Amino acid sequence: KWIDASSDESEMQEAVNAMLAASPIEDAEEWAIHDCEGFAHLDEYEDFDVIAERVGHWETYGQDEVEAYEGYFGEFDADDFERRIAAAREVVECIRNAGGNAHAYTLDVSKIATIARFRDKLHEERGPISMLINNAGVVFGGEFEQVDLQRHLDTFKVNSEGLMACTHAFMDDLIAAPRAHLVNIASASAFIGLPYGSTYAASKWAVVGFSESLRLEMLERGLKQVKVTTVCPSYIATGMFKGVKTPLFSPMLTPNRVADSILNGVAKGEAFVIEPPMARSVELLKGVLPRKLWDQVARRTGVSTSMYSWKGKDKG
Repeated sequence: KWIDASSDESEMQEAVNAMLAASPIEDAEEWAIHDCEGFAHLDEYEDFDVIAERVGHWETYGQDEVEAYEGYFGEFDADDFERRIAAAREVVECIRNAGGNAHAYTLDVSKIATIARFRDKLHEERGPISMLINNAGVVFGGEFEQVDLQRHLDTFKVNSEGLMACTHAFMDDLIAAPRAHLVNIASASAFIGLPYGSTYAASKWAVVGFSESLRLEMLERGLKQVKVTTVCPSYIATGMFKGVKTPLFSPMLTPNRVADSILNGVAKGEAFVIEPPMARSVELLKGVLPRKLWDQVARRTGVSTSMYSWKGKDKG
């Protein structure tokens, strides 16, 4: 699809409008700007410079990756994007230095239709897998009606639908493996209500229900070699929960601590990994205490007010 400065005005405007609409395309490289005599006339069209820069990012990094970044952080920042890719490559290097074999790929789990294609690509280049860790997640805090509806929907798209779609795509791999493990990252908020984070908590409730149902289904089908572990941590210091005030007896967790707990839980074949220890008592307390009393306990310990001061993840 070309924008040619020699085109008549209606054709040119139509092409520019198509770019503005960011129409889905199979390959970002199909878009091109024909640099020829009279090219400067395109500058007359509003936002053309922005469009041209965006298409350039698509060609360099991939349309899905750029749009996923923009949906979460806003304006695309190539330096920040490169930093995040570099972090994945650093993990690969650490694994290889320890004697393992690792490769890094990018996948936007909110683009449900691309997941099966990603699986096919992975099969072609690396083969089937025997462990799947569904770790992608987003959070948007604030008063429910003040948060844009699309952000609520995106929370479910990533945290719940994307997780289920990835599991569905790779389930045949897990079933065919002699030993396999599915690890789904939920949250301690899956056991409670979370004011100012209602959609996040709801998406994690869905993860717990899905994971537990699938774990029992594997047993019912005689597929005992496929283990399912649901991970329910409290707040983790990854930047996603910047600004929250952690509840009493529940300090901000480090990623390393949670990772160690997950590895230990997987080794033992545990159905649940819950961190910190205090969070393990929440479901019991909620079950035995009268509703009004539990509401007071949750408020006084900071469980139901922790997201009030949420600021969210920045680029720092």
